[in-house]
Amino acid sequence: LEERYLMRIALASARCALVLTYPRLDLDKGRPRMPSRFLGDLCSALAGVTVSAGHLGQDWAAPWWERVPL
Repeated sequence: LEERYLMRIALASARCALVLTYPRLDLDKGRPRMPSRFLGDLCSALAGVTVSAGHLGQDWAAPWWERVPL
């Protein structure tokens, strides 16, 4: 519940733009990491469809999405 509240504060604090990031790789284990479900929920709301964690790891067309290479 506290995490959802903190996410709302972050979203409400954005004035001109909002940049959300997540680490795609666990450096210690060398394995992919899953994004926060809150990031998935936000992307789903922006896209108008359910966005899975798999979508977030790929390049897909959305004007508000940019995947930065590792």
